[in-house]
Amino acid sequence: MFGRLAQVVYTLTQFPKVPGVAFRLNGQPVTSFSGTCIVLTGPSAWADYHDFPPAIFMDRPGWGRTLPNPARLAGLANVFQAPFAAEIVAVDGTVLAERAVSACCGTGCLGTFDVTIPYHVNQVEPPSVTVYDLSAKDGPRVNAASYPVTLTPGG
Repeated sequence: MFGRLAQVVYTLTQFPKVPGVAFRLNGQPVTSFSGTCIVLTGPSAWADYHDFPPAIFMDRPGWGRTLPNPARLAGLANVFQAPFAAEIVAVDGTVLAERAVSACCGTGCLGTFDVTIPYHVNQVEPPSVTVYDLSAKDGPRVNAASYPVTLTPGG
């Protein structure tokens, strides 16, 4: 249930003019959620749910948005020693562009990242951006997440 509340708060507070979310039911403030003893004492902010985002949380571009060219990716990451990777992936699985990324801190802290990746497509496409970390133990991808976007021609 906390995850569901966090998802609503993350979605709405991505806009600069929305500092918090007040939940209401039939116009009345909600003080507890779904009979699960989750107490809501006022508007919820992003910081109220800081333990819920995935290891790599990309909030720019927004889910399903058009990706400018070059692509600017930004968000938060808590990965081993801060580095991870980002790929722009076509619908057929072809990697159109990739880039090594580094958060401002790693292992145990939620660091910011902001990176620009140029790409090239001939037509508008609905692929995805995939972010992932490599396991420090044995190398396979971990903490992978894909975000649907629309690419723009050129670049």
